[in-house]
Amino acid sequence: MGDGFRRTAVNCWVKDLLEGSFESKADVPSKVIFNSGQEAERVNIIGTITTILKGIPFRFIIDDGSGQIEVIDFEAERDVKLGDFVRVVALPKEYLNTKYLILEILKKTDSLWLKLKKGVVKAERDIKSEILNFIKDTDSGMGVSFESVEEEFGAGIEKNIDFLLEKGFLFENRPGFFKVLE
Repeated sequence: MGDGFRRTAVNCWVKDLLEGSFESKADVPSKVIFNSGQEAERVNIIGTITTILKGIPFRFIIDDGSGQIEVIDFEAERDVKLGDFVRVVALPKEYLNTKYLILEILKKTDSLWLKLKKGVVKAERDIKSEILNFIKDTDSGMGVSFESVEEEFGAGIEKNIDFLLEKGFLFENRPGFFKVLE
C-alpha cells in the first residue's frame, strides 16, 4: 500500500483467522481473507493470555473462546501475566502454514467486552428499550408487574427500571406495577 495510512483493525475471532486464507504480495501488506469474504490487514482480538514465552521476541498465546493464536512482540517485554484479559490490535501473518499475529497495541481490559462480543449480555441502551417495548406490549391496561419484567430480563434489572422511572419513561401506577408514559 505504501500510502502512509494505517488500516482499520477489523474485529474478529481467532477461529476466523485460523480458518481464513492469507494473501501476500511484494510491496503490499499481507492480509487475511475470512471465509465470509471480508479482508483484513489489521485485526482486533479480545481474549485471555494462556501462555507467555519470555525472551526475544516476547511472545504469548491469546485465547478468545473460539481458538488460540500466538502473538509476537518485537518491541519489548510487556507487563502482562497468565490470565490477563487483553485487547490486541495486530497484523495477521502466516509463515510455513503457521498463523500468528505481530503485535501493534496491547491493552488490559475487562472480560465484559468478550461477553458483549459473544452477545451474552446486551448493551444498556438496548435493554432499556427492550424493557419499554415489553411493558408496552404486555400491558393490558393495569400495568406490568416488576416480577414479570424480572422474569423476562433476569435478576439485576432494578437499576434499569429505576433509571426509566427517574427519567420519566415509566411510571408506577400502583406499587410494583409499571406503565409506559406516552
